[in-house]
Amino acid sequence: MNNFGEKVKSLRELKQMNQQELAIKVRVGPGTIEKYEAGLKVPDIQMILKLSTVLDVPATELLPITEQPGGSNELEILHLTQKVGVTKSELILSKIVDLSDEEFSQLLEWIQELEKNKTVH
Repeated sequence: MNNFGEKVKSLRELKQMNQQELAIKVRVGPGTIEKYEAGLKVPDIQMILKLSTVLDVPATELLPITEQPGGSNELEILHLTQKVGVTKSELILSKIVDLSDEEFSQLLEWIQELEKNKTVH
């Protein structure tokens, strides 16, 4: 089973929920769940996190484990987002999106310095 929709349906049924019950828990219409399960719609990352929470599985379990062309790090990003939290991740990204390359390099140097000081103390 490698299809996102099939996985959602299987996990939903395992939890003995119908589409409407799952939709209520993740705050979407039942038609949206139906479209996910039929493979007609792909959820965004935030919805994947909500579904994984309600279905009580890691978000990575809902996604196909295939390497994307170009070496995509989407699964790693998803895992880190879960670890840090969606709100903090959005805040961090919203703050760094407009940084110049030089400012971004300075930020990375500052983070590395923090990490060094953390290991010293």
